Amino acid sequence: MSEMWSKDNVVPPFSDAIQPLLHGQSMSRDEQNRLARQLRHELIDFLNNNNLIEDLNPAIRRWKYQRLGESLVSAYPKILWDKQGRATKCSAKSPMATFLSRLAETRRH
Repeated sequence: MSEMWSKDNVVPPFSDAIQPLLHGQSMSRDEQNRLARQLRHELIDFLNNNNLIEDLNPAIRRWKYQRLGESLVSAYPKILWDKQGRATKCSAKSPMATFLSRLAETRRH
């Protein structure tokens, strides 16, 4: 199994609008959630346009989404992930895992 989620493991260029989120700037909860949604949509467009993380095996897809998250953290160490909502069964997940779950779920629909 490849250790990469894409050919080069390099994250795509993102719009200027989400740069504050990527660089960890202070913002309101609503603004952070709005920008996190926009980041998810930009990532989905990139993944779909480049036919990435489309494996039939769900374990490989999960693994590649995890590697994508690691690439994001490497490129943007101060990235702000989704703010946690009220307590759910997902509360034990890390913020990155929650973001990646939401990314995969949004992409499926």
